[in-house]
Amino acid sequence: MKKICSLTLLCVMILCLSISAAAVEEDSGKYDPNATCTASSTWAAARPSLSHSTPYTMSITNLEEKHSTYTKYYFSPNDEKLQISGTLSQSGDQDNVERSVKILLFQVGNDATNQDSYTVSFNGSTFISHTFLNLQPNANYYFRIDNLNSHPPYAKRYVDGSLTIQ
Repeated sequence: MKKICSLTLLCVMILCLSISAAAVEEDSGKYDPNATCTASSTWAAARPSLSHSTPYTMSITNLEEKHSTYTKYYFSPNDEKLQISGTLSQSGDQDNVERSVKILLFQVGNDATNQDSYTVSFNGSTFISHTFLNLQPNANYYFRIDNLNSHPPYAKRYVDGSLTIQ
């Protein structure tokens, strides 16, 4: 009888500790602009330092919640505008939960403040097309893509995408 009581008490204690750990793991829901993903061949974990001509296509794979990624290069606008278009889709293990992504445009040399932004929310996948206007023709610009989704415990609300800049 003592062994059964001891085992029951041990199980209850383990359960209590695991519930507390799950509560601690949940974040506040605030976006962390310093949390970036690892670099790949088409996007980067830090601001770009090299230029590239347009059109340019970048692929995003498993962009985690509250993380961001940058274009690997910066671009000079044609006709005072840059357009970003392509497909964004859900990845991770919560395909039935809406995703929100914010695309921010920065001017090289003025990295503290974004020039413009575009936010999209979607379920499944969506095609986007947005044109950033009134840009300086002799300036260079780059993009940062933010996954705005919260990070609940034991859930992955990632974003994939293929975006073309022109």
